[in-house]
Amino acid sequence: MLIVRVVNAFNMANDAYVLTKGLRKLGVDAELIVQKPAHAASLPQWEDADIDLLRVGDLYNPNWDALNEHWKMPDWIRVWDASRSWYPASRMLRWTRLLRMLEPYDLVVGHVPFAKCAILCRKPFIIYDAGWIRYLKMNKPGYRLSRWGYRHARKIIFTNVDTYEMFLQQGYAPEQLQFSPFAIDTDQYSPAPSRLNITWDSDPLVFSPTRHEWDEKGNDKLIKAFSNFVMRRRRSRLVLVEWGNDLLSSKNLVANLGIEENVTWVPPMHKKRLIEWYRLADVVADQFVLGAYGTTAPEAMSCAKPVLMYAEDRFFQRWHGGIPPVLNARSVDEISEMLRRIEDPALRSEIGNKGREWVLKQHSLEKVAKIHLRTYREVLDEIV
Repeated sequence: MLIVRVVNAFNMANDAYVLTKGLRKLGVDAELIVQKPAHAASLPQWEDADIDLLRVGDLYNPNWDALNEHWKMPDWIRVWDASRSWYPASRMLRWTRLLRMLEPYDLVVGHVPFAKCAILCRKPFIIYDAGWIRYLKMNKPGYRLSRWGYRHARKIIFTNVDTYEMFLQQGYAPEQLQFSPFAIDTDQYSPAPSRLNITWDSDPLVFSPTRHEWDEKGNDKLIKAFSNFVMRRRRSRLVLVEWGNDLLSSKNLVANLGIEENVTWVPPMHKKRLIEWYRLADVVADQFVLGAYGTTAPEAMSCAKPVLMYAEDRFFQRWHGGIPPVLNARSVDEISEMLRRIEDPALRSEIGNKGREWVLKQHSLEKVAKIHLRTYREVLDEIV
């Protein structure tokens, strides 16, 4: 069956926006629905616009005019106004508007939080999972509805290499699951000199944009390992981003270890500025718990920067056919050893270049879009 129209519904962390761009490059009539209000990081402006964060205000309910000040929204993006009202039936009206927006499409690809309302959807749908399966066992009303959406999806496309086993443990059939790498725009995330006007005398500069969730990301391991490394390299610097539930714990740990002079805190940033930080860094640190990556690692690798993280061999061998060329570490001692290794600029360059090659092969927009398109066709062919 030929695909007439497909829509990516919602845009958690901009996965849907980047994916839709890739699909459209293949000639697919693909569109995107975004929610308003939504966290700024789940809006396409966060990915492609040069945003003045001072004017944006509350990131959970950003100033729409400020977001669009230097950016024109493509005509293939539609905005669902989910604003609450005092009117008693406002919730029902909001969901009615969304269902009407889905009517013109042949297939819906649902991103977080679509699964919560999937029970109302009258169109065939696929669930796109970028790790939310980790939380679906929680016994909350929203998660119960989401589980219904997952169970009744024609397919579940998952992106995190460690989650396949979680799906099986929760009773999902292998034939319902389809792996797809994250889509990375390798033209945008590319090697180039950084335009940041920063002149620190730091060597090396370690940048970690990962949110502070110790149980899931292992930020405390990185901070402890860096504390050990500072004793060896007094000019080293660690740059951390101020977000996550364990942010205060991380700041307290930095203070208790006495390394405040070597640690710099920066606020959350849109992707255009994030790219400049990738380019400025000597190494980018991701997570040290899950054994898998989200978009941080491949984005940094696409900028030809060496990535320090924990990559579980069996996960990547199964779904990528190989291990990514990263500085692979899990424990504090292993991270400390990898920090010592990246004192060598030649090694940093070698690993960074190999990382760029990995992303071009594994995560290109064309490759990922073709995987999705093949899955869409399988679903629609089964319906006929």
